[in-house]
Amino acid sequence: MPFLGINRTAHFWIWAQTDLTNGILASFPDRPAYNLRGYFNDKASRSVGIGHIRQIRSSKYKNCSNSLKKCIDFDSPEETILAYSNGWKDVIDVSEAEYPYIYQSAKELDGNFFLF
Repeated sequence: MPFLGINRTAHFWIWAQTDLTNGILASFPDRPAYNLRGYFNDKASRSVGIGHIRQIRSSKYKNCSNSLKKCIDFDSPEETILAYSNGWKDVIDVSEAEYPYIYQSAKELDGNFFLF
């Protein structure tokens, strides 16, 4: 399933467990690709790093001009940084939120921001 064809939560998890996993984790039948360690094409090299998915919580970009042929409806200043509880319900006290539901910036995660 192509990533851009995902339109339901269930489709995302199918894609993540098949296409994404196969794309970032190299292995041969019943064993990891340890003999390729240190090369960029081994999909596990520390030179490149380990793949992470970071959910961006944002509102639609409100300043998208009609004159542009394509407008990505995301604007990082509009990113939602509130903490949530299970089910993405609002949490007033961040100390009550579980770790996966607490906002972390790309810098805090030692990552970069990419749109694709």
